[in-house]
Amino acid sequence: FGAGQGFAGKIDIQQGGIRMTGQEAMVLASGITVESGGQLQLAETSAANINDWNMASGSLTLNGVGKATGAATIGALRFSLIAAGRSTVFHPGVVLQTDSRIDVAAAGTTATLDGVVSGAGGLISSSNNATGTLILTNAGDSYAGATQVLSGTLSITHAFLADANDVSLATGSTFNLNFGSTTDTIRSFYIDGVAQATGTWGAVGSGAAHESALITGSGLLNVTTMPIAGVPGDFNNNGVVDAADYVLWRNGGPLQNELSDPGVVTAQDYLDWRAHFGNTSGAGSALGASAVPEPASLAILASSLGLIFGASRRHGRFRER
Repeated sequence: FGAGQGFAGKIDIQQGGIRMTGQEAMVLASGITVESGGQLQLAETSAANINDWNMASGSLTLNGVGKATGAATIGALRFSLIAAGRSTVFHPGVVLQTDSRIDVAAAGTTATLDGVVSGAGGLISSSNNATGTLILTNAGDSYAGATQVLSGTLSITHAFLADANDVSLATGSTFNLNFGSTTDTIRSFYIDGVAQATGTWGAVGSGAAHESALITGSGLLNVTTMPIAGVPGDFNNNGVVDAADYVLWRNGGPLQNELSDPGVVTAQDYLDWRAHFGNTSGAGSALGASAVPEPASLAILASSLGLIFGASRRHGRFRER
């Protein structure tokens, strides 16, 4: 939609994307929904920046991470600021209906959401050029899901993060806790997918129990839970590697706590199960003698496996390694 285009009514982007290079279409709209696989792209022209985006009424509802195909796929909402160093403000409320990605594309640019960001989903923040900044400034921000910062900077000006949900940061990203000396409680904290210790987290020099160069600002995160990893080979996730896990593997899964090719049932999964047989939550990798199946049982099991492997390969259950 360019200058002079638009209509009074709701816009539903189910697949692909809509790019707005003028404000008219949004100013007239009474709500916009981006379904999973769709994208709303807000773009100024090369000659002039659009400083503000408004809607007649309603809110922007987001789902998913962006378009499935085509150019500039990243982001259910994408601020495609053409020239580096520009900034814009998005005034309508944003509802994260499911986990949704917002991307600030051009280098050194800033996009501010000053309406309420709410919903059951989580926020995935990114910057296509790794130096963009997304800022959330409304005191009523209240989305219930997790917060992920994949690249660029996410800055929040109020301590609103859900106590029962998580924050995940990737190396190279920045989470700016720009809410004074307040502490915001969350459940778990991850860096590059690795769960971090409980206690307070803050910027380097903040005095928090744990400090990270990925965090800036004077605010702190209070991490209450460090997830306990499952037991390798405990395919039914009941805390012990036992015969029931073998039965689940034999029946084709689905398997939890796999060491090899997660999501794919293979012969290697059996070997991993056997190597960890008897282990329980909190146990080390070494096996106690009482935990190992009797040799006779293993012999019967091994002879059965030849038949299972042959039949399973004929039926395509296992992938050749």
